[in-house]
Amino acid sequence: MKKMLIVEDDVTFLGLLSHVLRNQFEIYEACGVNEALKLLENISVDLICSDYNMPGGTGLELLEQLHRSGKKISFILMSGTEDSFVVHSVKFYGGTFCNKTDSDLLTTIRKKQIVNSGDWFMG
Repeated sequence: MKKMLIVEDDVTFLGLLSHVLRNQFEIYEACGVNEALKLLENISVDLICSDYNMPGGTGLELLEQLHRSGKKISFILMSGTEDSFVVHSVKFYGGTFCNKTDSDLLTTIRKKQIVNSGDWFMG
């Protein structure tokens, strides 16, 4: 079973998303960027699904740090609003942007399960 890290500061949404996806993924949870980075020191995951706007750092900053460190992990950035800079930045780093309110959020996450995690960085 593939491993997924969900990074979300809204604990209600975090719990709901974790519950819905537990049958498809081994789920790990973090409530912010720093917690996610500490978790990633000890575990490896196939997919990260991160909120954009969180106290202590954004999901885009997490994606940039992973890119700089050379870690190749499929990445989905979720946000309630679509800012063109954020959407283009996520694509630049090889991630996928998905609106939290989009009815295709779960479909997008589940599709990443079957995609090779090596598709992450431009190429």
